[in-house]
Amino acid sequence: SVGPNMINVIKALRGLTGWGLKESKDFCDLVCDGKPQVIDTSYYDDSAVTRFIEELRFQGGKID
Repeated sequence: SVGPNMINVIKALRGLTGWGLKESKDFCDLVCDGKPQVIDTSYYDDSAVTRFIEELRFQGGKID
């Protein structure tokens, strides 16, 4: 889930993926609508993924 701080979650998502604002917001909107989404993390190093997960959780998001 995205949690109450959607703007900060979008910022974290953009930082990891390099996506634009629209793509990141659309991704978060789908998650908020209850549609699970997947990010292929094979393109990113483990430390970047770990930092993203920590930032997402700090902002109130949840990863299953």
